[in-house]
Amino acid sequence: MHRVIAAWLSGGDTELAMFAEPLADDFVMINPDGMVIGKQGVVDEFGHIRGAVPEIAIEIRNFRLVTAGPTHAVAAYEEWQQSPVGNNSRHSTVVFTADPSARYGYRWRHLHETWFTRADIESIAR
Repeated sequence: MHRVIAAWLSGGDTELAMFAEPLADDFVMINPDGMVIGKQGVVDEFGHIRGAVPEIAIEIRNFRLVTAGPTHAVAAYEEWQQSPVGNNSRHSTVVFTADPSARYGYRWRHLHETWFTRADIESIAR
């Protein structure tokens, strides 16, 4: 998913459907600023920012499976974005719902992102 996002943001050759398809119909995202956005809002917003961040690189670090069962999985990871227009980092927690019709067998159901604090970044640098 993050490869699709990076390709879209940098203006690469990808389709919006590649971003929207893995999201469950009742997908909800809580972005790092605390806004709660449903699937259609996320897809609409994403559709307007194609090419907005040329040369962006997104790196996923410290991925861990929190829990998994026959119908759901919960994972946590760090997302690090670097580009000529600036860098940012966030903690992310995602809930996946099992769906055999989904490309990889799961759909994104809920995503909660929180900005790294200065203390987070300083402790990593040590």
